[in-house]
Amino acid sequence: ELEVTQAALTITADDKSKVYGEENPGLTFTYTGLVNGDTEVSDKPAISTTATASSKVGTYPVTLTGGSDDNYAIKLVAGELEVTQAALTITADDKSKVYGEENPALTFTYTGLVNGDTEVSKEPAISTTATASSIVGSYPVTLNGGSDDNYAIKLVAGELEVTPAALTITADDKSKVYGEKTPALTFSYTGLVNGDTEVSDKPAISTTATANSNVGTYPVTLTGGSDDNYAIKLVAGELEVTQAALTITVDDKSKVYGEVNPALTFTYTGLVNGDKEVSTEPAISTTATASSDVGTYPVTLTGGSDDNYAITLVAGDLEVTQAALTITADDKSKVYGEANPELTFTYTGLVNGDTGVSDKPAINTTATASSGVGSYPV
Repeated sequence: ELEVTQAALTITADDKSKVYGEENPGLTFTYTGLVNGDTEVSDKPAISTTATASSKVGTYPVTLTGGSDDNYAIKLVAGELEVTQAALTITADDKSKVYGEENPALTFTYTGLVNGDTEVSKEPAISTTATASSIVGSYPVTLNGGSDDNYAIKLVAGELEVTPAALTITADDKSKVYGEKTPALTFSYTGLVNGDTEVSDKPAISTTATANSNVGTYPVTLTGGSDDNYAIKLVAGELEVTQAALTITVDDKSKVYGEVNPALTFTYTGLVNGDKEVSTEPAISTTATASSDVGTYPVTLTGGSDDNYAITLVAGDLEVTQAALTITADDKSKVYGEANPELTFTYTGLVNGDTGVSDKPAINTTATASSGVGSYPV
């Protein structure tokens, strides 16, 4: 007899690798010892591994079980499935904040987590050089450390952008009296932070009003002004020119009883800017006439206006004084022994159609009917 014995055949599980989180690759094996053109055994061995898609990084056995062929003495050799780290990028999230504000919460984002993982076992530290007082600009947000056996971690920095703070510069409202110099023009800040008291480049402030400007409201405008740390809004103000105080006073007058009234006049106190008079002069009048008795009569002002003045009218007086009047005893004569003639007198200076005084003077003489020849006073 010729006995044909089994040939030695080794079936070796092929080594495999996969990335953490991936499905297992197809498991295969390799024959060593096939002869006679055989390509496989009649009853193939089962091949398996304990590794799954969620298996952590490490080495897992790939085992063969069973398998037979009458022509072969089969030896099964296990292989390995190596689970390698998955690529994971941890990126610092870009952030922004307004100049003067506290830093926002710094965060990062994972790209590449698998198997339902939500974070790595040891998270990286995150920090920035920016502070609440950092000026406008971009500051790095950096990651340090961080690890996980299942991931090959790449850290990517982000940026914290500090943007200009909103700042309003408002021209302060001002007022001045007509004729006065323009007051110092000022402005106020709303929105300064970090202990700032002004901007690096202040705006120019101006108004169209001058000392000669009429009563009214004039704009106070701001132009220019800048600061890298602020987004500046300029707000105009107003300069109000108010009326100047002006007193118009009647000039006191006098006249003699019987005379025509003198010209009535008034005097300004408070005119400015070279003004000589108001735009609408007041009317001036008195109750006194040429025939008014001796006494004091009011001289009054009515009306009068000027946009640039707050006018106060002050009355005056017209004083009528006594007219000069001479009453002269008329010279008389008589013959010695006759009775005295009627004694009379004559007015010189009567006016206004007066024919006599209200209380006539008494007239007499020392001469009598028996007075000797001579001159006697009347």
